[in-house]
Amino acid sequence: MNVVQNELLELTPNELATLSVCLEVPQPMGLGVHPLDELSAAGRTLTMRSCLESLADKGCVDALPGERFRVRDHVAQIVSVAARPSAVLRLVATDAGQTTGLVFVYGIRDLAVVHEVCLDGRQRLMPKSLVDAVAELADVLGGLPPGADRADDSVVLTRAQLVPGPDQSGTVVDPQVALIRGDLTRAAKSVRLDLAWRNGAAIVAPYLTVFTADSETSWILTGVGAEQDDLVTCRRADLTQVRRALGAMLVGSAFVPAG
Repeated sequence: MNVVQNELLELTPNELATLSVCLEVPQPMGLGVHPLDELSAAGRTLTMRSCLESLADKGCVDALPGERFRVRDHVAQIVSVAARPSAVLRLVATDAGQTTGLVFVYGIRDLAVVHEVCLDGRQRLMPKSLVDAVAELADVLGGLPPGADRADDSVVLTRAQLVPGPDQSGTVVDPQVALIRGDLTRAAKSVRLDLAWRNGAAIVAPYLTVFTADSETSWILTGVGAEQDDLVTCRRADLTQVRRALGAMLVGSAFVPAG
């Protein structure tokens, strides 16, 4: 797919939804809400018409005779990748329990579209190479040591064991389990990175999560499933491991049909 890299699209939620409707593709996951769906038929027509005019001013669509519009090729490619990725990354930064940053990365083959959801509602989409996107995400996870010199100290637990609180049996929690729970609770208040896998039924399933606050409370969780008895491998995180894990899984997802 030949998309011009680093060409930024800055859109309103209604403009992004309008482009999705015009291209007949799903709205990107990062949009969250479907703003046009709550309008009446007349209101939807008026809103889309206004959006198309503003998109023409931004150079995203061409105005044609007869009050028609055509989405430009590079915009159509960017929005289409965002709409039907093979894998999705979500990066959430928090401070004092409040979300301070939200970024989605949609991966397909060797291309990624970075979708920043600004606090004021703006939607910023930028295509990048998959390599560049993975490297930037890894670097955002501040506080991680750069290399993987430590011995493999991975621990395999069930999803239920990661939940803070006493075991259902009422027995004393294993000290190592308690340590991981505590680290994850603290780290989750800083930055969380989720990688999801889109299967043929268009269902997105979580597979890998990185929690980070500092080098001592940063973990990579792999094999994260939806059931409480699903096994999760927990290992201390560093930038080398993050880059390797994200790169391998996003590239691997290219062999899974997009939804």
